[in-house]
Amino acid sequence: MAKIAGFKWVLKLGTDAGSVNEIAGQRGLSLDYSKNLVDVTSKDGSNTSRQYIAGIDEWSAELDCVFSSEATGDGKPVPEIIDKAIAGTEISLDANDETSKYTGTCLCENFKLDGSMDTEMSFSASLKGTGALTRATIE
Repeated sequence: MAKIAGFKWVLKLGTDAGSVNEIAGQRGLSLDYSKNLVDVTSKDGSNTSRQYIAGIDEWSAELDCVFSSEATGDGKPVPEIIDKAIAGTEISLDANDETSKYTGTCLCENFKLDGSMDTEMSFSASLKGTGALTRATIE
């Protein structure tokens, strides 16, 4: 199995015009997916093991960036995410790692701007999926 460098795992956000652009200054990205399991165990018969069925899906993403107020190359500046977060506007997520592409729609649950004395200004955001997360294989 080929190994993939973490710097290739990037987040792109869709714009109102339909284009998809990378967020400038990215340092870290994580994607979390879970499925709620529903316990359907009963006392019938001699069953001594729990039984489950698949329930509701849930996904979220965490983004860490060096704060950039200007576009860099194809990268969109951080304030665009902040504007969408404050307005409660849905964000189109597009993340890929060169083998898989993940897409979905999300809302910004929270964000943090940090301007510590001896470091560059940083930005982090928690994005919560509002529908299905899809994965496609990149060929």
